[in-house]
Amino acid sequence: MMFLFLIFFILYVAFAIFFIRSTWKTSSKLQRRIVIAFFVLLPSWDMVLGYIVYYAALPFVPKEAIYETAETDGIYYEGGPRNHLLFTDVYYFEKMTKEKRISFADDDLRRGYQYVESRITSIGDSITKAPVSPPETYRCASLPPDPKNPRNIYQHCVAAENIQSGYMVSTWSFQFARNEMNFIKIYSRTTGHLLGEYREVTRLGYDFIPFFIWLDWGEGRGQRYSRPEKSRLYDFQFDVLKVKKQNRGEFHGSERNR
Repeated sequence: MMFLFLIFFILYVAFAIFFIRSTWKTSSKLQRRIVIAFFVLLPSWDMVLGYIVYYAALPFVPKEAIYETAETDGIYYEGGPRNHLLFTDVYYFEKMTKEKRISFADDDLRRGYQYVESRITSIGDSITKAPVSPPETYRCASLPPDPKNPRNIYQHCVAAENIQSGYMVSTWSFQFARNEMNFIKIYSRTTGHLLGEYREVTRLGYDFIPFFIWLDWGEGRGQRYSRPEKSRLYDFQFDVLKVKKQNRGEFHGSERNR
């Protein structure tokens, strides 16, 4: 890949120089500047625009606020990344089986929540995703731990007609150029009261010069720069919605039903 990158880089620079020199005498000063700017910005427009968007968003987007906390048995999610029902092969009690699981629900179940509910908009394995229309609500609970893999969380997920959780974690993301903005709002489902909100803006850096990275060379993705500096995208809700005291320290699993 690096070899192809170098060849492409050399050919692009050579073509740009050839084109600019061949039109230099027949173009005006303004036209020359426009052509030079075009060849300079074409390979790196996403970096330039990414910087502009990132620093313009910093005074307005980042926020982390908790207005009220609550205790709950489970959490209900709408929006990514927990809107995908994952099908995966797992080895459970010496038997290979196809497991359904809500993405990232392990974090909730491991902390002691009895169940995780989510509005599912896609179903599939880690590679393929089939859209679900209209979206369906699924509820997942922990299965008894496998003695041979006691640290693993095994899930039993079923379609749910009614939402049990009294609270909703609403998330959505906005991507543009090399930037991503993530938003979280946590509500009481009975009163609509806002308990907390979180907003972050991130910018993707580069490992080398940003030359046509928007063509997805597969390299140069580099470091993520985020505000707040430490992302809370996956765990902010746990500071707002606490596990009920009687559930803390306990392992909750449904009866083994496969």
